[in-house]
Amino acid sequence: MLGRLLRIVRCWKGGHRWDDWRKPVPGSCLERRRCGSCRREEERERHGFGPWDYPAEDLCDCFRACDRCGLRERQIRHTFGGFQFESPEGCCKVAECTRCGQRRTRNVHMWDIGGSGPRTCVRCGVTKGERDSSEEDA
Repeated sequence: MLGRLLRIVRCWKGGHRWDDWRKPVPGSCLERRRCGSCRREEERERHGFGPWDYPAEDLCDCFRACDRCGLRERQIRHTFGGFQFESPEGCCKVAECTRCGQRRTRNVHMWDIGGSGPRTCVRCGVTKGERDSSEEDA
């Protein structure tokens, strides 16, 4: 009796001795484990998702299902290529999704760091301080 009481006190201080996770119901994603000292139980869900499936070739909506319980997840998964400059003298880089054509852009200036005072981009000529606040520095 005293030994069991000491094990329970150890559990109250965060020293549980957990058994391995087990599946009480076959075909379910629910797992349980029990502390060998105080008999406290914990539960968690562990799904076995298959690969992402794109139902349409030109859309980025994709789905996957759990092999055990059938739970379905939906996600938008774009496949962007590398960023390329839109024009030789501009600072706008563009990447396009190979599936749906959505475009991402970012401004990448190449600042001349010589001297003091305002800096000028060597590609497009914009001077720091006069640019739009939404643009990013590289």
